[in-house]
Amino acid sequence: AVRGHLLRPDAETRHYRFFRAVNDGWLDCYVDDYDWQCAHMVGVFDDGVLRGIGEVIASAADPADGQLGVSVETDFRQRGLGKMLLEAALLRARTHGVRQLTVSSLAGNTPLRALLAPYRTTSGFEGGVAESTIALAAPDLRELLEEQGQGNFALWHKGAIDLSDRIADGAALQHRLRETWQFMLGAGRQGA
Repeated sequence: AVRGHLLRPDAETRHYRFFRAVNDGWLDCYVDDYDWQCAHMVGVFDDGVLRGIGEVIASAADPADGQLGVSVETDFRQRGLGKMLLEAALLRARTHGVRQLTVSSLAGNTPLRALLAPYRTTSGFEGGVAESTIALAAPDLRELLEEQGQGNFALWHKGAIDLSDRIADGAALQHRLRETWQFMLGAGRQGA
């Protein structure tokens, strides 16, 4: 799915993603050599085809540091999918111990820079490349449950966005935990 998503974009989109012109052969090697052990991904699918990815690649040297990337295929832009992928990727990073993310983008990639604006990133430009850093706080219980509810990989898209049933499972678990805590706190007060 990832290979197909990376092979579909036009030359300009590939240039924004990889900072250079890349051909299909280069992309095949990129996917083959990808360090899946350090990656945390979320995706958007349309009729079973991956159309967007939010990915966090944790540093092998320091898993609390990582790099963030978001890509949405051209025909699926301007629908809020980039924002959704960014939010889900940030949540995935936080719940997996990443505390600082670096996002690199070409200066002309204004959609990505606009997407990052609400996160008060620290930024710098060098050689036409913008580097933004996002500091991440540790997740709270609600966020841990929410991330668990998202499942291992995917958010689904078909016209409107339908979240997978696992989010409903996560919400049900959160409700059960809340009831358990209320019961325990109530029982503790009765015994006092």
